[in-house]
Amino acid sequence: LNKKMFVPRSICETSYPVDLIKQIMNVRGLAYLCDEIMRDEKPTYVQRSFKYGILSYFGEDSFDKKKILDFGCGSGSSTMILARMFANVEIVGVELEEELLSIAKMRAKHYKFSNVSFIRSPSGDNLPSELEDFDYVVLSAVYEHLLPNERKNLLPKIWAHVKPGGILFINQTPYRYSPIESHTTVLPGNTGNQRLFHNVLLFDKELPFNFLSIVTCLNMISL
Repeated sequence: LNKKMFVPRSICETSYPVDLIKQIMNVRGLAYLCDEIMRDEKPTYVQRSFKYGILSYFGEDSFDKKKILDFGCGSGSSTMILARMFANVEIVGVELEEELLSIAKMRAKHYKFSNVSFIRSPSGDNLPSELEDFDYVVLSAVYEHLLPNERKNLLPKIWAHVKPGGILFINQTPYRYSPIESHTTVLPGNTGNQRLFHNVLLFDKELPFNFLSIVTCLNMISL
């Protein structure tokens, strides 16, 4: 450990084996170790947004024996949460970065999820050729990382893999059409219990097809 490197002090407990912890440190760095673990294991972190962002609109029985695509799954925290939420489904995680996929695969092995698999994307604006069609597609904290041209090219391709009557979820994406949103900014003096969040349906007119994005805005002031 470089003693000159600043690392925020944080403490976390985990069920992860040592080899998985080391892999997270190697790929994500020591500063992000606890955050990466808590994304998967802390119920009030990513899991809460999935619970209220998805199950507020559809019951658990709607997912029984269905296929879910976790696009841009990263290191697999969102995929693990989906696998815990919906046991009787097939889940495929797609990610561009091979190092992140290595963590995702180790997580699935740790939890012994037999219904989870992963595929690497060939490029930032193309999908794997072996990708099948899905009943549900989830983009969790992904959309804001796509460049405008990638959104126009990639989203229609993803939409083409949604089965008739299927649903495309875009979750945990900030309302960046406004200077104030919940992901990167906060209002002065508006912390703790004073912070109120609301779900908002956002229509992106830049895309060549219609979809609704469920986003979370801070105090609705950004609207």
